[in-house]
Amino acid sequence: MDEERLILEALKWIVLVFAAGFVGYFGKFLGIQFISWLKRREEKTGRHSPDRSAEFGTHERRPPDVPVRELEAPAPPQSGNDTAREPSSIRSGREQENLVKKTQKEHLKQRKKHAKAVLKQRKKESDQTGKD
Repeated sequence: MDEERLILEALKWIVLVFAAGFVGYFGKFLGIQFISWLKRREEKTGRHSPDRSAEFGTHERRPPDVPVRELEAPAPPQSGNDTAREPSSIRSGREQENLVKKTQKEHLKQRKKHAKAVLKQRKKESDQTGKD
């Protein structure tokens, strides 16, 4: 009798965990699909939701202990560098916008990497002073 209750209790929990995993997985999947549907709809209408900022990356927050001067933008690429892209007059407006967004994204990525390196260096220095 006790063995049957124990087995039924274990099966109940197994089914409950399986159901929770199922709901979690498909809930996430449906959420991603819904967000992509909203983005496609927004692109078709050409409107942006009012809570989105007009400028890319304005919601970025710097780490609290890193001064702004340490997060300044890296130097622009040299003119002889093949990776530097100049916008062509042939490009359409949409391609120009994409290029601007890509450039801004690369800039923000470099700022983030720099901030991370600064924090890592500070942590390393504080760990070394703590050992002494």
